[in-house]
Amino acid sequence: MRPFTPRQQVQNSAFLGALARTGNARLAARELGVNRSTYTKRRARSRRFAAQWRAALAASQARLAGTPAAPPPDPKALRTVGGEPHLVHRKDGTLQLRRARTGWMTPAAETRFLQALEGSANVRMSSAAIGFAHTTLYRRRTRSPAFAEATSAALDTACLHLRAALMQAFDRLAGPQYGDTEEGWEERTRDCPLPPMTVDDVLQLLRFHDRRGEG
Repeated sequence: MRPFTPRQQVQNSAFLGALARTGNARLAARELGVNRSTYTKRRARSRRFAAQWRAALAASQARLAGTPAAPPPDPKALRTVGGEPHLVHRKDGTLQLRRARTGWMTPAAETRFLQALEGSANVRMSSAAIGFAHTTLYRRRTRSPAFAEATSAALDTACLHLRAALMQAFDRLAGPQYGDTEEGWEERTRDCPLPPMTVDDVLQLLRFHDRRGEG
């Protein structure tokens, strides 16, 4: 079996996180802006990814069991209708209330984008999750210091999670070290969210995300 590329590994990790949250493979893929068949094909070729898929579904059931059903979000809530009061972050850092044009990004869309960015460290996928082009988010970040700061914070959080996952994957690749017990090593690496990677894979992926997730 051909191993997953570093980019595919990041996509798989983001998908598994969304799957564990939603319990819905189609919805999880849609949130990331990727066709579900992309992940089903990967599941068919990788026993490890298939096992992680099952584990994510099991985790979702435990999480959702005590959660009351909520109505699906209104897609219109992510874009302004036009004419409603709209809070704008100006370049000088001040706030200003304006009448929104049709199709502007709402605060709800901005919040959802930042949440998706924390989970994926990928601007393109997070933009697709709210139905906007990634260039729109880049322009918004340029024009709004507050949004730029929030975006940087979300990327920092995502990259911290990614680095921790990479170190765990590296630990599993390296195997038990001097002083480790087999049971201790298994416990430490059992829930690794990424498939095994080579050292080159780890370094390449870290370099990629050091460019602030602009993939």
